Amino acid sequence: MSDETATSAIDEITRLVIRYAAGFAGDAHATVEFYALPMIHVGPDAVSVIGSREEATAFVEGILDRLRPTGFSHTTVERCFVRLLHRSVALCGVDGTRRRADGSPIERIGATYVLTAHQDWRIRELIVTDPERINPWLVA
Repeated sequence: MSDETATSAIDEITRLVIRYAAGFAGDAHATVEFYALPMIHVGPDAVSVIGSREEATAFVEGILDRLRPTGFSHTTVERCFVRLLHRSVALCGVDGTRRRADGSPIERIGATYVLTAHQDWRIRELIVTDPERINPWLVA
């Protein structure tokens, strides 16, 4: 993979993850478009395999149901580190902030994504990560 191709892929993945985070509070069906199915969610207490659009929509709606009472409006990405592992596989570490409509913070969040490009880049695995553990080691 050429440096130019790698830089283009990294930029594309970064834009995708920022769009995903910003739009997460919106329509769950639109959010699911960012996922490659089946998708794996590795949480602090459980691992789930999400195999269908219906399961993915329910997954997103479940998270939103828990967040809305806090005033959750959107998520901003503070730091995003991408590392290409192969021309069609990448890791992306994200340090983000869940926010209210006025922009005030609710909580910091972290995630490590495994993305695959089988046509377009999509999130294949979402791993809950402490924001403090998101490091530039992910950068190629």
